[in-house]
Amino acid sequence: MKSSLTTRMVLWITLSVIAIFTVISSYDYWFTHKLLNLQLRQLAELEVSASETEVSDMLDRLQHQADLTASLIKHVSPSQNKIESMLATAMRQNKEAYGMAVIVEPSNSSQNKAEAYASYFFRRGESLNFVNLASESYKLRQKQWYLQALQLDSPRWTEPYFDDGAGEILMTTYLVPIRNNKGFTLITIDIAVSTLQKMLAQMEDKQGMSIYAITPGRHIISGNDESLMLLQLDEVSLQVNKTPFLFNTLLDKIKNQQSGNFSTYCPKIKEACEISYAPLGDTHWTLLVGYSHVDLAAQLNTYNIRRFLQIACGVFLLAFVILAITRRQFLPLKELDKATKEFAQGKLDYTLPAAPRNDEIGSLTQSFSQMQVSLKKHIKELQHETKQRERINSELRTASQIQLSLLPSDNKLNDTSLGVQLSAYLQPARAVGGDLYYYHIQDDQSQENSPLLRFVIGDVSDKGVAAAIFMARVVTAIKAIEKQAANPADLLTQLNHQLVEDNEACMFVTLLAGTLDLHSGELKIASAGHPMPLYLRNSNTSTSKNNTVTQITQLNGPALGLYEYEFEALEITIEPNSYLFAYTDGLDEATNPQGELYGEENIITCLQTQTLSDTNTLISDTLRAASQFTNGAEPADDLTLLAIHWVGIKK
Repeated sequence: MKSSLTTRMVLWITLSVIAIFTVISSYDYWFTHKLLNLQLRQLAELEVSASETEVSDMLDRLQHQADLTASLIKHVSPSQNKIESMLATAMRQNKEAYGMAVIVEPSNSSQNKAEAYASYFFRRGESLNFVNLASESYKLRQKQWYLQALQLDSPRWTEPYFDDGAGEILMTTYLVPIRNNKGFTLITIDIAVSTLQKMLAQMEDKQGMSIYAITPGRHIISGNDESLMLLQLDEVSLQVNKTPFLFNTLLDKIKNQQSGNFSTYCPKIKEACEISYAPLGDTHWTLLVGYSHVDLAAQLNTYNIRRFLQIACGVFLLAFVILAITRRQFLPLKELDKATKEFAQGKLDYTLPAAPRNDEIGSLTQSFSQMQVSLKKHIKELQHETKQRERINSELRTASQIQLSLLPSDNKLNDTSLGVQLSAYLQPARAVGGDLYYYHIQDDQSQENSPLLRFVIGDVSDKGVAAAIFMARVVTAIKAIEKQAANPADLLTQLNHQLVEDNEACMFVTLLAGTLDLHSGELKIASAGHPMPLYLRNSNTSTSKNNTVTQITQLNGPALGLYEYEFEALEITIEPNSYLFAYTDGLDEATNPQGELYGEENIITCLQTQTLSDTNTLISDTLRAASQFTNGAEPADDLTLLAIHWVGIKK
């Protein structure tokens, strides 16, 4: 059943719209989902950033205070009293700091052993307390944090530890070692782990998040999750069945102080959550935040359902509108379709509908009207041109017949009594051409004169009708002159004299003329710019089966029709049972599809390998070899071949 253009238009547009809407909706769903996830990540990152800023600022202030104190001690070298006064002032200014100490160890070369001291100020409630860490009861040099400081080359935070004998609290300490020729100096500043816990708990309560601080040694400090408090990430990774998956995933990244985010399942809130983590400045601490996105995912699903219903309604309404519009717009096209069918049946007088509007369809209708007029005119012109072409072709066929009638009536000669064979082949490149050949046996039946075979082969410049007319003039003149000319040279000289006269078109012809004494084998030959013939003999040696092919050489004269010239003839004697082979440039200048010339070498090679039996076979084998080389390519020029076989007879 044939479907109308309107139906197919509506169908394809509707399907296309559905496909487009599906792609857009899928992309919109993916993009919205990605956007919500991004919002979750951004929310988590904002919380991380806010929390990071708060925690990082606190840690940075403590680090800065310790670094500043170390710098003053290093460059100013104040007394112990001034240093202790500085520590007390710094503790009053930094409420987050739990304690601060300066430990001075002179070098062994120093003579003043009294310079060694270890002063520590710490906060207890609202009061500021002092402890001498150099006392024997504290055992400073056995403390792990002090031993760690002795190994450091740069400032570093310690892992959480309980300071027994001084602070009496769980804390972490920032160590700033100074080494010079005077000895070893250590500045420390402490923060209570409870302070960090309280800060993280306040953040969690405010945003409903899970927030963790990871120490440089990868210990976990949690605000509310006591199960993970002070556990090390490496230890947590070994307790997979008791550990939230997020810590296993983050282990390597936190070790490398990287930042990022991802989605996972959080056991603490028992639902999917977004995880964001980032290092706390240059403190080597890391802050981690987990945030639920179940509510936002539910909003996404509700949004997508509503959007799908909207798209379905939109597609239905769009299909209805497209149907109404296309049916109205395509009515003129139906009329044009009917007109096209009438035109195809040759009814060019069919009345076209009027152009409905000045739009593309109206323009198409006008174009059809112009095409109708143009077709009528073109058909009349084509009929006239066809008649003219047929008349010209008929005239060319007649001209070709007339041209061929000027040549010998038979292109073959086989006179066993005179011992001579001759075959000729002529193929114009067009309907008519400029190549020619002529032969005639002159025998006056007297005993004094031997019978002579006169032959001519030539090639007129250019091709087509002009060359054919000039060729007719040449052949007519040859027939009139050859009976009076004593030898080929006289023939060429007299013929050239006639052609030079009234040759305003500057036409010329290359010609090869010869006479062969059929008793003696004496050959007289002259050339007017034409290739000399090839002389072929059967090889009589047992070492070679190829024919002997020789190029007869002579100084060629100019082509006929250009200027006056006295031609000379070459006289040689050929052997019995030998061949002469002459050709025009349609053979050696034949080209294959690659534009390569056949050339004289291929001609000689072909003649050398042939079986010399008769002239017809010689020509047919030569044509076959040339045809294989050209491989169907159009001939470039007229082609004429002339082969003569002299057997030899007794006088």
